Amino acid sequence: MIRKLCLLCLLWPLTLGAQSLFDVRVPVANGGAQAREQAMPAALEQVLARLTGQGGLAADERLRDLLPRAGRYVQRYSYEQGEDDAPPTLRLSFDDRALRAALAERQVPVWQQGKPAVLAWVAVEQGRERDLLGGEDDPALRQAMREAARDYGLALLFPLLDLEDRRSIRVSDVWGGFADSVLTASRRYEASAVLSARLNQDRAGRWQGAWRLYLGGEAAAAWQSRGESAQGALADGMRGLAQGFAARYAVVPGQREERLRLRVEAVSQASDYAWLQQRLAEVPGVSGVGLARAEGRDLEFELALDLAPERVLGTLDRVPWLRRQEVQAGGTAGVPHLYRLSR
Repeated sequence: MIRKLCLLCLLWPLTLGAQSLFDVRVPVANGGAQAREQAMPAALEQVLARLTGQGGLAADERLRDLLPRAGRYVQRYSYEQGEDDAPPTLRLSFDDRALRAALAERQVPVWQQGKPAVLAWVAVEQGRERDLLGGEDDPALRQAMREAARDYGLALLFPLLDLEDRRSIRVSDVWGGFADSVLTASRRYEASAVLSARLNQDRAGRWQGAWRLYLGGEAAAAWQSRGESAQGALADGMRGLAQGFAARYAVVPGQREERLRLRVEAVSQASDYAWLQQRLAEVPGVSGVGLARAEGRDLEFELALDLAPERVLGTLDRVPWLRRQEVQAGGTAGVPHLYRLSR
């Protein structure tokens, strides 16, 4: 139990403590109005990248009129003064509803609000040595990945690489892209999104990466990355990660509004309920979670969806923390989808 709590503590600051998708900090030359106005389009582009999973939005014809008018979507701003004579940093908060409405009007797909933290198994070859990112090693590379992922509104979790991890997975498993080994080692982290990658230099000295994304235990996307440095190749890999999520789960706001009811058995503690509600909210395609009914240790949830119910159910059937149960005739008061919590 203590070990599981420690793992959850590692995940908590990445998912709940991350800055809002709509809050941006940008450097400015000074605290004047002109400098602030000039910084707003670039700040809005950062927010749009988090919402859509796409970079280079300044060239998107659908958004041509949006970025120059970034100021109308700013709710509030403030300054953080730099140390000594350093210029200040401008903090901007953009209007969630107004931006989503503007993107819906322009038919630009966006992600649902809850995104799962991504467990990243990354094998790096430096010289003749190969090792995994995690634990206390290579903090600069891990920070580069986290910052690049944050640009797209994604949170990363790295493995502890303790004795339990070292017993369950080897560097060669990640390097070779062996899905069974990666997913088995990931179970202790209870992550519904798992990333596997290898990073090395080619003969010309450029860095390259090969990436695989697993969602709900199944392969979801694969891509390559390149960069002049290891940090650059990792950042390029995060761009591919964002695009992989967006291609699968981004939808035009308001285009689909469906509901799904399901019952979950064996929710024995209040902490289990809070944990389960958060996990359900992170399932791709779920835009809202409400408790519809409680009977002892059995809870019924109503999910608001922005994807087809069949796709969401397919994901729920594959997550490690739920087990599909056979529905007995008349046994679930008309709720056709029955699961049992498995922690």
